[in-house]
Amino acid sequence: MLKQMIASCLLLFVTVCAPAAFAQSEPSGRWWHDPGIRAELDLKGNEVKRLDRLFKNSRRRLIDLKTRVEKAQFEYQSLMEAEPLDEAAVNRQFAKLEKARSQLAGERSRFLVEVRKILGHSRFQRLKQIYRQK
Repeated sequence: MLKQMIASCLLLFVTVCAPAAFAQSEPSGRWWHDPGIRAELDLKGNEVKRLDRLFKNSRRRLIDLKTRVEKAQFEYQSLMEAEPLDEAAVNRQFAKLEKARSQLAGERSRFLVEVRKILGHSRFQRLKQIYRQK
């Protein structure tokens, strides 16, 4: 029982921390408003407006999806701490948690795909280079 609890906590820690570590290598926030990056990528006014709209809409969805993940994590942890352990309920909740995480990751990916479409291939590659150097 103790080994199962430790393994579950370790799994939870890894699944929560790994995406956060990965996300740091990707541009975050409204990077297109940074004058240096804007000049480096030769962003036009209409592109900045499109990125602003995209960010605003995606941010709304991300907030909702992050809340779902947090709620699912809370329920999972509550079930893991309950005595007696209801393994079936834990497994069902874990599936819900993974679905919520997957939806969150999907929204992040959709945002990046839209950014890529706005920037085009060469400027998107340059943006990646800029953030690798930081």
